[in-house]
Amino acid sequence: MTRRKSEITPKRIDREYPHQIEIPTPSGGLKNIWETDAFCRERGFQFAMRDIGELRRTDERDAVRYCFKNVCHAYAFQAAFGGERVVLPTKKPPASSIARRGLWNKRRERD
Repeated sequence: MTRRKSEITPKRIDREYPHQIEIPTPSGGLKNIWETDAFCRERGFQFAMRDIGELRRTDERDAVRYCFKNVCHAYAFQAAFGGERVVLPTKKPPASSIARRGLWNKRRERD
């Protein structure tokens, strides 16, 4: 799948907007999503929608994920529209390699 130059990748969204709220699509469909966008824009929230145009199915309903930079903005959005907070997996520490521990040089000195 190719991306346009101005698009933000899902990995970048997860990195820059770690506080995510997933809400089920309203019964009126996506036209009611504009209310949530207006809510965020009026208050000056920095947000992004994860995988714009792609919806995730939960309990036989579609869902949209809103991602925020500030945790307070995420909680205010959740209080207004409901939804479920999505906790992203934490990064694992990098594996220690032979070169990082300095064992490579010690090994070469013995040979």
